[in-house]
Amino acid sequence: MLVGASTIALLILLAACGGGGGPPEQVPPTTEGVLALMAYVPNSPQYSEFCFSSPRRFLDDAGFQNVRTFEDATEAAKDESLSSKDREALLLVPAGVQSTFTRRWAMSTLRIRDRLGLNFFEIEEFLSAGPDHFDLVQVPFDKTTLVAGLDDEGYALEEHGGIPFYAIAPDFDVITTRTAEGYNVPTGLAEFMADSMNRVWFSDRLLVFAPATQIVTDVIDAASGRAESISSRPDYRRSIEGLSPFYAGCLLDPGYLDFESFVQRLQPDSRRHVIDEVLSRYPQWSPLERPILLALGYYRQGDGRDTFKIGFWYADKGKAKANASELEKRLKQYQSMSADKPLCGEVYVKSRTWSEGSLALAECRDGLAGQWVGQFLSEELIVLLMDRLPEQ
Repeated sequence: MLVGASTIALLILLAACGGGGGPPEQVPPTTEGVLALMAYVPNSPQYSEFCFSSPRRFLDDAGFQNVRTFEDATEAAKDESLSSKDREALLLVPAGVQSTFTRRWAMSTLRIRDRLGLNFFEIEEFLSAGPDHFDLVQVPFDKTTLVAGLDDEGYALEEHGGIPFYAIAPDFDVITTRTAEGYNVPTGLAEFMADSMNRVWFSDRLLVFAPATQIVTDVIDAASGRAESISSRPDYRRSIEGLSPFYAGCLLDPGYLDFESFVQRLQPDSRRHVIDEVLSRYPQWSPLERPILLALGYYRQGDGRDTFKIGFWYADKGKAKANASELEKRLKQYQSMSADKPLCGEVYVKSRTWSEGSLALAECRDGLAGQWVGQFLSEELIVLLMDRLPEQ
């Protein structure tokens, strides 16, 4: 299961490894938000890949502290002096700060606000996990308003182990109405949200949306301590810490970087010869050792420069350093397949070691770093391929 390309939505800035003094030191944003959400993610292969983002912090840091509603955003967008980068920030465009779920929400922002009292522009933290994308949303809400809205929409109250949740429609199904022409069209919240809100559970400031009962009950079990959550895994916790600060990111299976998986995502199969031709330009590349976990992140520096981050987690404490060096070489040499220009304007790498293992870290600044969902999670991942190298 691969979350990254569609989903979409990292404590210390990395110092340079060899040649250069590294990026300027900054006060890192907290990682507590994502780490807290991980306590709701079951420690199961089905949910082992996920993407996350901090939309409210991104807006605040971009200078839009006063944009708190759809109306605020509409008014702010009228400012003709806004740069294209600021306008993108206002619309939460860059680098997976939005996901499939939040993009649907954005399309229906007034309807969801009016019916459920949930304000899109107040989303603090977001996480989407699993092949069927259950979504965790940390956002202020009024319980009475939310419950009344769910009742009006036709949700029924169910429970799992004494914990209530709300349900509508069969698993993975969509509430529809039949038109005069005989077509079944989604109605109510399903008009924009499809099956993603079939099940709803909430706790304090956190809401859980899922398309099926088994998924939401798995989340309830993890959150209540009946089952282990992914927050118990040091490789996940350390990867989040190592990639910080961030506005968005993904933790993925390293199989994402296998050649066959890469080719299948690109389609058609005739792209193989293109990939081989591109790889032939880099005879200097050496193999990258397969990590246990692949971590990707996006951050925008205080000076407006976009930064894409890559982390390889290894259980062997000695592997990160050598692979960080290879990462640096590849990122500095690689020219974008689509744009025919350097993928990275600047590259900084470092390895970090903990008692549980080590992380090879790389930062790619400027260049195409702000387009990491469209670029790095598609053809540009050729720069990270594990099992296919140019002919020597």
